[in-house]
Amino acid sequence: RWDAQLLGMESLQCITDATRTMHEVSRTAAKMVLMGEDNDILFRHVVIQALINNGEGYRPPIDKWERDHIEKKHRYALAILSNCLSQTSDDTLRHICENDSWFLGDIVLDILITELTRAPSKVHNAYWAAKCLAELLRASHDLRCRARNGVGVREAVQLAQFVGLCGHELLEKEASFVLELLGGDDQVGRIHFYGDCVDDSPLGWW
Repeated sequence: RWDAQLLGMESLQCITDATRTMHEVSRTAAKMVLMGEDNDILFRHVVIQALINNGEGYRPPIDKWERDHIEKKHRYALAILSNCLSQTSDDTLRHICENDSWFLGDIVLDILITELTRAPSKVHNAYWAAKCLAELLRASHDLRCRARNGVGVREAVQLAQFVGLCGHELLEKEASFVLELLGGDDQVGRIHFYGDCVDDSPLGWW
């Protein structure tokens, strides 16, 4: 069952990626995830649940195998959301941010910011989160205002930028773009972070 779930998430990541499938296919899949209607709502539900559930906070604690499974689904969900947002027009994305209850609240923003704070140990997750955040902030004025006023948001993005400079160029690029959208004179040199920039996974997807 677990392998089938991961295979399904991997397939959804592939078909929402315009660099790996036909543009029309990726756009259609992105619409199914972001604006799930009728029979298409299953895809949206699966991605949302995997985003919310990152494997932490269980009582009693779950075993290693289940935690690994949940964390992999969570990482796939971040990549899928990033693909979907990048495949959606600015007008449509703005409409979603202003009318979809999931984006109107702070759930999505909190998930993405939390991933950025974990950049030192989960750099790939932070990269996908930064990409998602950049797309959302670019499209939604309201979300930009909430992010600017959010406690710890700027610091989380700065941390991700710093970790990116240590060895993940794409993360550094996305985090820098987010800081531009947030406004202000943010320089990575102002970050007070002590420790090694080490990811908990080998090079590549895992």
